[in-house]
Amino acid sequence: MKKIVFTLAVLTLATPLLLAQERDVVVETNFFDPSTWLLGHFEEERFKEPPHDSWYLSGFAAYKPEEDVAERVKRLVNKEISVLIVSGTWCGDTRREVPRFMKLAELTGIESDSVRHLGVDLNRVAPVGNYEELNILRIPTFIIYRNNVEIGRIIEYPEESLERDLLKILSEEKKVIQSINDHGER
Repeated sequence: MKKIVFTLAVLTLATPLLLAQERDVVVETNFFDPSTWLLGHFEEERFKEPPHDSWYLSGFAAYKPEEDVAERVKRLVNKEISVLIVSGTWCGDTRREVPRFMKLAELTGIESDSVRHLGVDLNRVAPVGNYEELNILRIPTFIIYRNNVEIGRIIEYPEESLERDLLKILSEEKKVIQSINDHGER
């Protein structure tokens, strides 16, 4: 009888504790599932929605670019600069680099409406006209434009860092323009 009373007492006390515990169920997203892909032209806000919000928001928050380099990039950025980011949400490099680049863009004054996003499938093809003219070989590809003329690319991952690579693209392009202006040629 004591065993029954003891068992009932334990169950009575333990049941609310067991029921009160929330179970954190982690569902891993299979980003190779085509239903998760962002294809064609889309807005940055789509990264902030499930299932992409987890990697995008955490990558954005965690990235800490070199402040001095970012400040030098900021001095070279103006309304003439725009960026096309060709990405595949199935790609680990995209999930690492795109949030970082968007953080850098925000810190350096690249206007959010000057950054366009183009999503591709596993074959690196986007369902948009003239896509093949972009000559995309690796994902992600960040194409930097000044006045709608391509001045450089960061392909797949930066050579040094996003901010250093972007600084190099903007600085070299500025030197070319300065050189042309010095010689009176165009």
